[in-house]
Amino acid sequence: MKKLTFIIVAMCLYSCQNNSKHLYPSPDVDNITYFEDMQMPEVENYKLQQLPTPEDNPNGLYFVYADTVLIVNNFMGNPDHKVFTCYNLNTLDSIAGSITRGDGTSEIIDGMTKLRNGNLDVYDVTCNTIASLSVDSILEKKDNYKPYLTHIEGLLDDFVFKGDTVVISNDYYVNGFGVSPEVPNFICHNSKTGQSFNKIVENKECYPHLATTRNFFYNTKLDQYFEIWHCFPIINIYDKYFKLIKQYKYRNYEDIIFEVREGFGLWPKDNIMASFFYYGCQTEKYFYVINNNNPNYLLSEGENFANQEIWCFDYDNNLKRRIKFNNPEVNDFLLSVNEQTGNIYLCNLNSDGETFLYKLIKDE
Repeated sequence: MKKLTFIIVAMCLYSCQNNSKHLYPSPDVDNITYFEDMQMPEVENYKLQQLPTPEDNPNGLYFVYADTVLIVNNFMGNPDHKVFTCYNLNTLDSIAGSITRGDGTSEIIDGMTKLRNGNLDVYDVTCNTIASLSVDSILEKKDNYKPYLTHIEGLLDDFVFKGDTVVISNDYYVNGFGVSPEVPNFICHNSKTGQSFNKIVENKECYPHLATTRNFFYNTKLDQYFEIWHCFPIINIYDKYFKLIKQYKYRNYEDIIFEVREGFGLWPKDNIMASFFYYGCQTEKYFYVINNNNPNYLLSEGENFANQEIWCFDYDNNLKRRIKFNNPEVNDFLLSVNEQTGNIYLCNLNSDGETFLYKLIKDE
C-alpha cells in the first residue's frame, strides 16, 4: 500500500544537499514509445461487489487465490493469527496459516506483500527480511509451512526471485538525477545462503527515495524486467543484463519537478506527490499495473483518481486491456486475478485504516 509504505520509509530518509530543481531519470535508450501515440485497447467498465471478510481477523490485506481461497495478511498485528492466514472464500473457515509474528530467525513483524504467479512475495522493512511463499505449499502443509527468510541490508523498493537468485531494486539508485551515477539500479544475491547482501554503494549527499520509488516484474518469457515508476509517467524494460532496452512514457515526462528539501531528500514541488503507476499483480500470462491516468498532471493541481484504470500487459510487453471501475474513491489497493476464470478481486485500504474486499463485475 502506497501510503503505508511511504510512512514507514520516510522516517529513514537522509538529508540531501544537492540543489538541482528539475530532476528526472534520463536513461540512454533509443526505443521510446509515447502513450499518446499508442493504439489503446477499448476501456472495459466494471463495478465493485463487496465480499464478506473474516470477523476474527479484520482489516487485513486481502488476496484471493483460485477463486476459492481468501488470504489475509495480518498487517494490523493481531496476536491470535499468523502473519498469513488462509480461509475458505465462501464459508470463511480458517484452513491454513504461515509465519509467526516476531523478530526471530523464522518470524517477521510486518509484511508488505505482492502477489506474483501464485506466490506471496513479502518484505519486512522492520526485520530487513524478504521471502516468497508458495500459496499451494501453505495450503498443502497447513500450519507447518515455514518459508526461507532472506536477510538484506538497506532499504529497497521491490524485489523478485529468479530461481535461487533474488534481484532487488536499489533504493539508493540515483542515476539520471544529477548525482552518483555509479550507484547500481539492480543488485543480485543468492537467496539461499542466508548471508547479508554485499555492501551497497550509497550516495551520502542525497537520498532520493521519493523520486525513485518504483516496482518491477520479472518477465519469464523474455528473461526481462518490467519496471514501473510511481512519481514519473514512465515504464522501463530491461534485458537480462539489466540494460535498458525500451521505455514507455507520456510526453510531459520532463515537466515533473522535484525540489531538494533538507532532511527529506527529493520532494515534489508544492508538497503534492504525483503517483502515476503502481503495482497490481502478476500472473502466468500478464502484468497488471495500476495507472492513475494523469497524463496532463501538474503537481500544483493535486491528485485525482477519478480516471484510474488497471492496465494489463502481456509478456511481449504489449498493452492488452484497460479496466475501469466505478469507484473513484478507491486509490490504494491490491489486486488478485484468476486468469482461468477472468475474475478480478480488489482490496482497498481507506484513510481510516479499514480494508474491504471487492470482486469486479462487468458493467453491462
